Amino acid sequence: MKSCRILQCTLKTEIRMPQIIKNIDKIAREKGRDVLFLEFHPKLNPEAEGERAFELFDYENCEIRKTIIKWFEENNIGFMRCAGMTVQGGAIVMECYNGQLYIDVPFDDNDPNYIKVRDFLEYPDGTVKFEGLKFYNVPYILAMKLSYTDDPDFWDDF
Repeated sequence: MKSCRILQCTLKTEIRMPQIIKNIDKIAREKGRDVLFLEFHPKLNPEAEGERAFELFDYENCEIRKTIIKWFEENNIGFMRCAGMTVQGGAIVMECYNGQLYIDVPFDDNDPNYIKVRDFLEYPDGTVKFEGLKFYNVPYILAMKLSYTDDPDFWDDF
């Protein structure tokens, strides 16, 4: 699948095979609906020498991420790895995977699984319960504006 160029990177010393991970906007186009996803933003690392901490973020050992995944599994909520938006601020984004998760429930206030996920992740005022967590809805209409990135030749220049 050429339309997704997000490769998983690792901080550990073992060698891993690269994986192609779908961008969240690509998932929205495939589902034909708005989609939900999570990003994890740790505090800045003072040892990062000016680099942003998430560039050194060990998502596999993030306790908040582990807690959320465990809750998803215990509550039969589908999820999978994903990357952020293909295009952000007009620029094509190519980055290492940083633990983002697509949540396989529709963004619908009448859907019992959405209500369960929302109530687990957010307080009634809409703020998230977990420090450093970002809980996003990607509207289908926005994802469709990026459908030009699905063209098999689009990524040839990258």
